[in-house]
Amino acid sequence: MTNDPARPTPAGWYPDPTGAPSQRWWNGATWTTHVAPAPAPAPAPAPYAAGPAPAERMPAERVPDGTPTSTPWIWAVVLLPLLGLVSLATFDPTRYVTAATDLVDPLAPYAIFFDPWYLATIALSFVLYGVTVWSASRDHAELARLGYASRFHWAWAFLSSFVYVIGRSVVVRRQAGRGLAPMWTAIGINVAVVVIAMIWSVWVIFASVQAVTEISGY
Repeated sequence: MTNDPARPTPAGWYPDPTGAPSQRWWNGATWTTHVAPAPAPAPAPAPYAAGPAPAERMPAERVPDGTPTSTPWIWAVVLLPLLGLVSLATFDPTRYVTAATDLVDPLAPYAIFFDPWYLATIALSFVLYGVTVWSASRDHAELARLGYASRFHWAWAFLSSFVYVIGRSVVVRRQAGRGLAPMWTAIGINVAVVVIAMIWSVWVIFASVQAVTEISGY
């Protein structure tokens, strides 16, 4: 310790200048005879223990090997859109054009809305929609019976059967390590339906133009 008037050392306990394992009181000007035991060294901080990895904190939910990943209900959801193609095959553009161009009937422009084909198609779409949602709910219940702790909610089928099939397949695969067959089948069916609908639309346009030409005599 120094007694520099410009920078005096404040009074306090400091390590004993004699080298003894104790503290000695410095009164700000000189050492005194007052000594005290040296403070115990602070305990070393405990080494940082990293928490368990997320996979250890939240173990993956797995089902026993061999647990089925498909049910009859999910295949019903996947295949039902194919039934909608039945109505396309029964449409008669010539009959529709003939009814729509009737100059005597004031309701001729609205003939499509009274056409049996149109009414049957609307009814079929509602039936398929209802059966699809019901099948999704049954599939959801069957997965619970098979032991799947996590399940994609069946109510997504109200939005789209395609959405339910994809979400359901992903969730099942996380727990079983497989189960994407319904998803890939649904993707293939939806692509096929779009292609068929485009071809059908082109055919209807050409058939309608031909029917108008025949009716008008040109």
